[in-house]
Amino acid sequence: MAVVANTAAERVYVLGEPHAMSLLIYVPAGLVIGFVVGVGSCLRQPRRTVPQTLAFLAIAAVVWGAVIMALGRWDASYEHGPF
Repeated sequence: MAVVANTAAERVYVLGEPHAMSLLIYVPAGLVIGFVVGVGSCLRQPRRTVPQTLAFLAIAAVVWGAVIMALGRWDASYEHGPF
């Protein structure tokens, strides 16, 4: 999800240089956050079924993608001014 969101942010908010280095931060951070959120949700509600857990993690991945898009917009605002 991080790669898709980062690529979309680069195309939507035209950035002067490719920002592939940001993936070195976004992908591990997304994995750590996803693991913590997934384990935390399982510990909080242990009777949750597998489809419910997968749906919860899918929602968390979409939210993380939205955060990456917002960071891409913020990064582009430094180059082009506010959008």
